[in-house]
Amino acid sequence: MQYLKSLGSNIIAVRTVVFISSGANLSRRMLWMIHKKTMTTGKEDVIETIIRNERGRGRGRGRGRLRLRLGLRDNGMKDPGCYQLLMYLPKPRRIRVGRLGIFRFPAGWYIYTGSAMNGVSARVARHLRKHKRLHWHIDYLLEFARIRGIKKCLTTQRKECSLNRILMNCEGVGIPVKNFGSSDCRCESHLVYFKNKPEILFEPV
Repeated sequence: MQYLKSLGSNIIAVRTVVFISSGANLSRRMLWMIHKKTMTTGKEDVIETIIRNERGRGRGRGRGRLRLRLGLRDNGMKDPGCYQLLMYLPKPRRIRVGRLGIFRFPAGWYIYTGSAMNGVSARVARHLRKHKRLHWHIDYLLEFARIRGIKKCLTTQRKECSLNRILMNCEGVGIPVKNFGSSDCRCESHLVYFKNKPEILFEPV
């Protein structure tokens, strides 16, 4: 049995209860459950882990109950909104972008527009990390391109498409990959390309 219970604005408790037939596999099952929960919750960090084994009575027929509770904290980064990343690719690259396929990215400047309604700061911090699991389209490009600037727009409304359309109207803009980061909207792409650095203000990294 598994359920999520909200404990306030910045803490979520995830509780999982499983039953096993003997104590022999308890440690293996326990480690597997901890690994599975911490890898699939998608939250920032684990602040509490409580494990209790209650062995039943009887010779060889007892049931062990493993209760695992993970208290997860989001570090107070409740800042929903959208963001833009200014990136520089020093030389041309052929890059596989997940299931979209392999594309040629010319050297130059790129701007990616994304949204993070669960926290812009946490999402941008993830993009800035060098080592991470490749999940979003932008993750594949960031294996080679470097972030040179960041722009945030804190809002509870989804405005990333509006910001992206403004970029589409800029002089010298190009679309290197269609459907890049725009699989859930009608935009042609959420990644634009400039041969020269665009004259747009970004917070430097």
